[in-house]
Amino acid sequence: MLSEESIDAPLMIVKGDGSLMKAEIALEYPVETILSGPAASVVGAGFLTGLEDFVVADMGGTTTDVAVVSGGRPVISGEGALVGAWRTMVQAVDVRTSGLGGDSEVHFDRQHRLCVGPRKAMPLSLLAHSFPAALAQLRSIADLERLPAYPTQFAFRNPDRALPDHLSTVERRVWGALGLGAAPSIGGRAQRRWARGAAPSRRRGLATLAAFTPSDAMHVLDRQQGWSREAAECGARILATEERNARAARAAVSPQAICERIYEHVVCESGRVLLAAALAQDPGLQARGRGWGELGDRLIEDTVAGRRFSKLLQTTIGLRGR
Repeated sequence: MLSEESIDAPLMIVKGDGSLMKAEIALEYPVETILSGPAASVVGAGFLTGLEDFVVADMGGTTTDVAVVSGGRPVISGEGALVGAWRTMVQAVDVRTSGLGGDSEVHFDRQHRLCVGPRKAMPLSLLAHSFPAALAQLRSIADLERLPAYPTQFAFRNPDRALPDHLSTVERRVWGALGLGAAPSIGGRAQRRWARGAAPSRRRGLATLAAFTPSDAMHVLDRQQGWSREAAECGARILATEERNARAARAAVSPQAICERIYEHVVCESGRVLLAAALAQDPGLQARGRGWGELGDRLIEDTVAGRRFSKLLQTTIGLRGR
């Protein structure tokens, strides 16, 4: 309580547009707090940097939220905050969200291209840290030349949840196929059941999926610590073998090499979201699909190459005022 800390000040809540309101008003109009988290990040970034014209990117485990600040004030969505497919008519910061975060699942698509997200998963390094038995399974899979289906995916029942009465038949089969704690990597019958019924099970908090994530890549590259680096390295080796087999290559790339590619992919996709937020403020530019014409393509190329991106982004923001 504030009084226990000898703080004699009113309790204020951040609104979706970055302004404040009293706690009692928030209780009466909770809809005003939609997108208050990203709004608070924007206001905090302005306070810490002292800048008045900038773009802020807030990356968490699941998503990356990007907003533009102009003249010291966040750009507000003219049509109100968007929740799902619904316009709330509540004034809020114009936030662009991408399904890209530290816990985004790393996988290959049907064309064997490296993808990150949008599905969230528990990092393998955290899985082995929480359930040490999973490390032995990862070691054995990483030594294989021919991998099982879905080799980096693990699924398990959340231990503090009991089987509800309202589960569908498919969900009950998924529940029966999964074990407590770290179950074996899912494949075959268990995987087919998981694919059909896991989504609702995960939404209800009954089951958890673990897979290789950017957080694991950072452990391999020694840019993040705290969980099991060996588990992350095993996951990277499995991904490299999976790519080698899919492309019929002679040799697999090193775990460090594939983790650097994952890092570059995250940087590239983050750059796309940043550019979309900045360029969308210019009425003379229109997006085409996921691109922004030649200007956007050139900026993305510089992003991937790591050349002067922050300076280019500042220039882009400055252009819209001319």
